[in-house]
Formats: sequence, C-alpha cells, structure tokens
Amino acid sequence: MNRYIPLLLLVLLCSTAALAQSGHGFLKVTSYPSEANVVIDGVATGKITPTSISLPIGEHTVVVSAPNSGWNPETRTVTIASGNNDLSVTLLPTLTVGPQGPQGPTGDTGPQGPQGSKGDTGPQGPPGTSGDTQIPLNPFRIATLQWYAANQSGLTFSVGHNPYSVAFDGANIWVTNSTNGTVSKLRATDGATLGVFAVGPSPVGIAFDGANLWITNSNSSGTVTKLRASDGVILGTFNAGAYPFAVAFDGSNIWVATNRIFAVAGAVIKFRASDGAVLDTFTVGEDPQGLAFDGTYMWVVNTSDGHPNGTVTKMRASDGVAVGTFNVAVGPVGIAFDGANMWVASVGNTLTKLRASDGATVGIFSAPGVFNAPFAVAFDGANIWVTNSSGSTVSKVRASDGTVLGTFNVGSHPQGLAFDGVNIWVANLVSNTVTKL
Repeated sequence: MNRYIPLLLLVLLCSTAALAQSGHGFLKVTSYPSEANVVIDGVATGKITPTSISLPIGEHTVVVSAPNSGWNPETRTVTIASGNNDLSVTLLPTLTVGPQGPQGPTGDTGPQGPQGSKGDTGPQGPPGTSGDTQIPLNPFRIATLQWYAANQSGLTFSVGHNPYSVAFDGANIWVTNSTNGTVSKLRATDGATLGVFAVGPSPVGIAFDGANLWITNSNSSGTVTKLRASDGVILGTFNAGAYPFAVAFDGSNIWVATNRIFAVAGAVIKFRASDGAVLDTFTVGEDPQGLAFDGTYMWVVNTSDGHPNGTVTKMRASDGVAVGTFNVAVGPVGIAFDGANMWVASVGNTLTKLRASDGATVGIFSAPGVFNAPFAVAFDGANIWVTNSSGSTVSKVRASDGTVLGTFNVGSHPQGLAFDGVNIWVANLVSNTVTKL
C-alpha cells in the first residue's frame, strides 16, 4: 500500500489548494466553557467547541452559546482570510438576582374556586445523581450557615505536595503542586484524580483560557507553561522573568505578574494566548501577586507597594496603560471581580471593596477572630469567599454589604480557591489536599 501514499498526499495538496483558490479559509473556534454550540450567519453548524469550520473569505457573524447552562451567548464578527483563523470566546455567566426585599403585607383571601378535575399522572422522571451521603445535616449547622463538616470523608481529596492555586476548566479542577513541580487534574463531580502532569519548578499560579491551562513556574529563572486541558500535553514553555506569580486571561491574551524584572518595581507580561508570543511588558508596583480581569481592565495587586499600605493598579487591557493606582490595606494578595466591584484580600486581616469604574473604596471589612490572614478570594455569583491562610478556614462574605455569612473548616493553611458553578474548591498548602465545599 505504500506506493499509494505519494498519490494520496498529492490529492490532499490539490484539495487544499483548490479550497484556497475557491476563496475559503478555516476558522478554529474555542470557548470557555467548552462544548458550546456554534451558529454562523444565522445557521446552526451542528458543531460544538472546540471545532474547526471551513468558511468563505470575508466577514461572518459567529454566535457561541451554551443554552440552558447559566452562561450568556456571545456574538462576534470575524473576517476570514485564506488559511487558518482563530476565534476564542469567553462566555459570561448570567447575573444572579439580587437579595430579596422584605415581604409585603398579606392580602385578603379570595373566594375558593371550583374543584378542577384530576389530571393524568405524568411519567416518572430520571433518578437524580447520588449526593455526598457523608454530609451530616443538623438544625444547628443550618441555622449558623455551617452546612456541613467541610473535612468530612469524601469532601477532601489528596493532591501533591503544597498545593497552591486552583482553576476550573468547565468540567475538571486543576491544582498546582508547588513542591512537586506538577499539576493535578480532578473530576469536579466526585474529586477523582484524572491525571498528574509535570510542568516547571515551583508551579504557583494557574489560569484557564478556554482550551488550555497556563501555569507560572515561580523560581529565579521563571517560566510559564501552556498545557492542553483535554490531555495534559505541554504545548509550550515561555520565559516569564524572575519569580512569576499570578496569571490571568483577558479573553485573548495571558497576563503574568512577575516580581523581579526591574530593580525594585515588579511587572506584568502580556502573552498572546494562541502562541505564547510576548506582546509587551509593563511596569507596576513592587511584588505583584494578584491579577483579575473586569472585562476591560486588568487589575494588579502590588503586595509590598507604598508602605504601610499596598496598592492596586488598574491597567487598560488593550494597551497596558495604567489608568489608576489605588491604596488598599497592608499586605494585599488576592483579588476578584464581582461584576461591579473588585475585592482585595490583605493578610492584615482586611477585605477592601473597590468600585471598578473609578477605583473608589466603597467598603473596608474586618472580622476579628474570623479573618486570619486573608489570602485568596473568589466570587460565586452572590458571595465572596476568602481563604484564611494562617489557620484552617474559609469565610463566606455577602458581596452586597460585606456581612460574614459563615466560616467553614478546611485543611491547614488554605491558599488558593476557585468556584466551579456549584462548589468552592480550596487548596490546603500544608495538608496536601483540596477541599470541596
């Protein structure tokens, strides 16, 4: 059969050339979350992301959606050129309804209507998924918002040594094991370990770009590793300066906070997500350790900047121009966006709430005996979750007013955390575990 291979290659080359001459190009569509529907120019393609589609050269309207999933559809206009074209889309979650207002007075009871006839019995529904049967529910815990013992068997899962940060890829949880030089992949539904993959030395930060994970390898000759989420294959390793720490995705590019590029000030490096090319490097404050994207701007936490306080820098994602630097409490580390405000966790036992539009401080929250060196923050659609890194708890804070709704036991020295749409996952640095809340 080998004598047919040259002929087959010739046929393929001719087909590709004919496609190019006929005015077509290929569009590769990826999304977060993946497995979203793709509609082009009003016509359903029948394909789900990630996918590659042949289109005529020119302008097309692409709609990426995940119906009935809690994610808003995204519409993009793309111009197809000959050859390969890429479109990466991040779907935004549907905003949740705000807190319910007080109940109004009860109206008068109306007259009873006539009894209706009995309807037919409907078919039996499918069985539900098995719950965590180990969770003990009791009235006291429910009343105090301690829904269950967080360290109950079946809710805490072993990973590598000194787990640091957590990311969700739409189906699985990824954890950086900072001492092992690896990342662990856990199935979000049950915590089963699906794989452990080697990256670089001292992996700390992790972010998902819709198809791949980006991991900062935090040592003196630091790098950032691009790893394919589907199978853990390393797609590239890129120089990231000394001691890269936080990493974030802006919908098109990867941003990495690096501590020691310049003499004193830190920096952020902007990488093109498609190929890891460095697009620019921007000076920020000293020791940047947190990053968050608000849809237009990248926010950088400068941990050691401006003693006795730290600062947060707001940068335009399109060109890296700093549009403001704002004081927060001493020792800021973690940052998260709630749709309108930025929340900054400071190890000085404080949460600061900044209005994203202008950086104004709209709240400073402390809870003696509850906050214990707050380190990382995450938003679940209604509440802010914060790890208390000097202890073994996480706290749940109502985003509307900063009220602490509950504090829950996890493992020792919790660091990073992430929300998977249903549950909060916490990396326990000293316990070598992750906890699912």
